[in-house]
Amino acid sequence: GSRGTPWRTNLNLLLTFVLSGLWHGAAWRFIFWGAINGSALVGEKLFMEKRASCDMPGGELNLPHIGVLLRMTYTFFVICIGWVFFRADSMPDAFLILQKMLLVPLSEFGMDPISALLADSRLKSNLCILIGFVALEWVQRRHPHPLVMGRWPVMVRWAAYTFLTWGTLKFMLTEKFNQFIYFTF
Repeated sequence: GSRGTPWRTNLNLLLTFVLSGLWHGAAWRFIFWGAINGSALVGEKLFMEKRASCDMPGGELNLPHIGVLLRMTYTFFVICIGWVFFRADSMPDAFLILQKMLLVPLSEFGMDPISALLADSRLKSNLCILIGFVALEWVQRRHPHPLVMGRWPVMVRWAAYTFLTWGTLKFMLTEKFNQFIYFTF
């Protein structure tokens, strides 16, 4: 489907993702999930300038430039929005979740929801763990797996392993057990 005109190629890409949504379940929310992902890819093909291919996520620089950060944020945002539709029990539930995610924090906390959220010590510790995970992943992005730390000093490697273990356990041990999403199929 990618050898035709650009219009036909983009239509085929969108249809492929819509059908992959349908493959996950015969519900509008799955079709919408596929359409979100397909539309994001078509939009990227149409509106993002062509860049030289680089195997390194974020490029070769130690710190990403603003364009890379914006593209990473865009990708994260699109994927998270799509997952809401994938996981919700119905379309109205998905829209309610999105409303609470995007609108309620701004209305409840004024225009400064970050400081209000950081007042919660549990959220602060989770945020620190997430920042640690992302930092380790970024530093190790040149390796096939982030835990390949062969040249790091033993104490640093074991500190990273301990951090990852405790961070993972902290996220797993919440008040409510969240079943693996594919167990519902």
